[in-house]
Amino acid sequence: MENYKEKKKVIGHLIRVGRKKLSEKPDPQLLKDYSSIDISPDVQVRKFFIKNGLLREGASNEELIYLAREIYPAYPGLSDFPAWEGGKNL
Repeated sequence: MENYKEKKKVIGHLIRVGRKKLSEKPDPQLLKDYSSIDISPDVQVRKFFIKNGLLREGASNEELIYLAREIYPAYPGLSDFPAWEGGKNL
């Protein structure tokens, strides 16, 4: 159960940081529907998700994208920057 709580904490952090970055953009109303913007499955993002137990080692890019869609369906790409930064600092 504790592992679940840790994962939930990480996911909450990704969403909070992503929302903050989204609000820093000049005009957030330029795009009304963010649900089609996916996460970038790069090395740092993958490393972050694996180290935090959200993604299995050896998962495909599609699995990472679908995971991001499960975490925040309204804007799957929201966790891209915070996960990239977190992966860079691991």
